[in-house]
Amino acid sequence: MFFLRKPKGWDNLSEADKAWARKLEKENISSHLEKCVSNNHATCLRFLIENGSRFRLGEEDIKMALLSAIRHQSINSLKIILSAAGKEGYLKEWRSRESLALEMLEAAAEIKSKEAWDVVQEWNARPDTAYRPYDWQIIKIIVRLKFDPALRDMFDRDGVNKGSLFADALGAASGQSTEHIKFALQYVVDSHAAQKALSSALDRAAADGSKERVDLFLAKGAAIDHDNGEALWQAIYNSRFEMVDHLLSKGADLAAYGHLLVTRLREKNPQLPAIDYLDRLYQKAVEQKEKRRLQEERFSLAGPETLAETLPLPSGGTLTLLFNFATRQQIIMVQEKSLSKELSSFQVINFADIENHDAIERAAQKLIELGGDAKAVTASRRGKSTFPKN
Repeated sequence: MFFLRKPKGWDNLSEADKAWARKLEKENISSHLEKCVSNNHATCLRFLIENGSRFRLGEEDIKMALLSAIRHQSINSLKIILSAAGKEGYLKEWRSRESLALEMLEAAAEIKSKEAWDVVQEWNARPDTAYRPYDWQIIKIIVRLKFDPALRDMFDRDGVNKGSLFADALGAASGQSTEHIKFALQYVVDSHAAQKALSSALDRAAADGSKERVDLFLAKGAAIDHDNGEALWQAIYNSRFEMVDHLLSKGADLAAYGHLLVTRLREKNPQLPAIDYLDRLYQKAVEQKEKRRLQEERFSLAGPETLAETLPLPSGGTLTLLFNFATRQQIIMVQEKSLSKELSSFQVINFADIENHDAIERAAQKLIELGGDAKAVTASRRGKSTFPKN
């Protein structure tokens, strides 16, 4: 090729490069650009772009060169192309610029090149810091390719709302594999937005019948009973009955809101077979909750060394057994109620005279469980009283 006018940067070329430049032709300009990138030939690369109009270099050629620089992990070539292209008027329109930036970021994430990622992010930085759709697209790329350093950088960015960012990361992972879910869950934070995202993800997992994902979300703090049992509702409404059992085994409090779920089902379709199923589960949950309440009320500490066990009598009175591990004695109190007055009986038995030693041991374990004096229990097991002598 004969130059009527000396091209830009001509004096910076070596004689060999000038000979190369004279042979440039329009039809092979892209291949020459590719060779400059792959060989990391900075001078020739800059020469081609600075004289882009002369060689009829288009934005598509620039785009291919940029992606090639990233794939070849030629950071220097990447910087040269971005700088020279900007000076020559390429890639000025923001919409096409952001589209190209996303392609380049995806290429950088695919090869796990944080250096290339940072160059592209710096090139496409805007003066404003407002969140925009472009950021959401970046998050989707990061999560899909599990590019940890880039997501960590986003969380470390000044002024970022970490709860919203986590919610976006989890949302980006929700339509992908469980491994992608685990990747996003590494970044869980203590915030309302994060809790809301976890709850929504729990509902989706319950609807899908995925026990593994349900357990992952619960382990990270998802509220199993949020919104009056929405997770249980999703499982029941989608006929995921094994999931219903799983959520109940994980502590879902059906007794607290079961009646609301039953009503909700009836409003949806009064003929649904799941209504009777849910109602039976609800009644059973209420009964179990009442039993637990009575069990919790049955035992209490009457003192640091004394366990009280209170049992209801058929007559309406109570039987109270006091296990005093300081004196090594059991005190039996019966309180019976009549129309006219309250009758009581009182009896003291030494531990040594009690034949059922298993009852004493169970009481000892319960006293320790409730926060009683473990030393008194230990001394009692050795046959010693810790009660102070006169």
